[in-house]
Amino acid sequence: MDDESMLAETNSVPTESAKRINRLFELMRDPAMPLLSNALAVEAISKSSKTSFSPVDLWQLRNAPKNNPQCVQAIAQFCAVPAPYLLDSGADKAIDSQLSLSEAMNDADVRNLATRARAVTPEMLESVDRARESEDLPAVDPKKQQRGPRDSDPSRDES
Repeated sequence: MDDESMLAETNSVPTESAKRINRLFELMRDPAMPLLSNALAVEAISKSSKTSFSPVDLWQLRNAPKNNPQCVQAIAQFCAVPAPYLLDSGADKAIDSQLSLSEAMNDADVRNLATRARAVTPEMLESVDRARESEDLPAVDPKKQQRGPRDSDPSRDES
């Protein structure tokens, strides 16, 4: 039975855990490639974690209110997130923030802008801020922005 026909047979609403697993699978794929089938995903996860489970087990985790801690642990290890992120109902804001950044970086326009922005001077940023203000866009508080490796570079210290 393939993934789509299994989904058609249930009216289950995916749990928060299922949504997180699906989000991770979406993020891990090459944007130019189709989403990995459950069978191929299980093969890759089983090979890397030495945990054996079936495509049906994975389908249940991704689409139905099922919980198999051993499978979830293997998926978490494969996706490089802590297992509690997939098991607990509370959101881990730090992990969600990193995943959102990863999602953004999968966008070719965002990658292009980030690459070009590496050469932006503080004066250029002030011009961008003025342009944002003239368009009635909200101000960007640099203290609330996620810091990157360049932010800790002492040669860029403005003080």
